[in-house]
Amino acid sequence: MRTDAANREGPLSMTRRNALLLTGSAGTVLISGCLTTGSEINRLTNGDYGGDDGREGTEGREGTEDDGSQAGNPEYDAYTVVFDDTNTIQVEVPEDWSHITSSYTDTGTDLICAPDVDRFLETWEEPGVEILIPSSDELDPTAVLDDNLFDSHCTDDGRIDISDEYFTAFQQVYTACGGTETRMEQVASSPADYSYVVFILIKIVDERDFAAADAIYRSVHITAPVS
Repeated sequence: MRTDAANREGPLSMTRRNALLLTGSAGTVLISGCLTTGSEINRLTNGDYGGDDGREGTEGREGTEDDGSQAGNPEYDAYTVVFDDTNTIQVEVPEDWSHITSSYTDTGTDLICAPDVDRFLETWEEPGVEILIPSSDELDPTAVLDDNLFDSHCTDDGRIDISDEYFTAFQQVYTACGGTETRMEQVASSPADYSYVVFILIKIVDERDFAAADAIYRSVHITAPVS
């Protein structure tokens, strides 16, 4: 696995967070509809941002537009589906996150999407996502999160167990990163046989990045086998 995040030069080096719900045909794992199990997590994808997760509640908002979006709730204009170079990772991201890097090395399969990947990795002011399938022998999601702590840079808002019958998964949330209002959400997840781990981190800089995070969780596909 990678070195402890607190010891890296920049605030980020790998971005991650994930979801659940296993479907798909032989050789394909679809991680989508993510975080739809459990009332605590369901609000992350159904638009209800009330509660203790720091998102604005829907109660009292303006009415919705014909397309279902909430008036006054900013969103990105368009989304696009992107793949890593090995076609192992597929995800939908805002078109504005057009700087995309992909790598397949002895550390694992990695995909980063952001408006500017360098700024995403080196500052707290750039939104984006990184999805990593580590090649490490460490296949415990909690250990993967422990290896990527950011509590020296951010306020630790805690970790929740979001496992279901298909996946063992945990969500970690950090806020006030680098003294800014940036929020970082991580999820590490393994299937029941612990054959691999998916680690996704999303950096949320402004309101529209919440909608981007929801789109990412709904759309992530991992094509097996992952080695």
